[in-house]
Amino acid sequence: MDTNGDLVPAYPQGLYNGRKVTVPEVLIGNFRAGSKNHSPYTSFAVDRDVAADFGEVIIVLDLGGLRGAIERGEVTGVRIYTQAQIQEEIQRSTVLSDHWKRNASKWSKAVNEIIVEGRIPARFIRMESK
Repeated sequence: MDTNGDLVPAYPQGLYNGRKVTVPEVLIGNFRAGSKNHSPYTSFAVDRDVAADFGEVIIVLDLGGLRGAIERGEVTGVRIYTQAQIQEEIQRSTVLSDHWKRNASKWSKAVNEIIVEGRIPARFIRMESK
């Protein structure tokens, strides 16, 4: 979170080793720690019970509100990846082996993950205790 309450990814520029970090690299987490630490993405689990397993608080995203604001041009520099789009990114990956593609796909599907690229304005997030 920044001083405005916006949710900012680990590394908004998203560059590591001279190239942009990809969605699939972030999905394999600590197996590619350098990529994860330079990620321009924030990951959300759709299932609240799964989301509660990550961190001390639950960050609730107003996905519909954010999507609408992006479509209306009120929010720029933000992209939402649905689970279907995440699976497409995994299959198109040129930086992961087939082994890591299978793992990334399996792990992402298990939590019905949604990924947001960019800074999420504060009005679309809410913090809840577990």
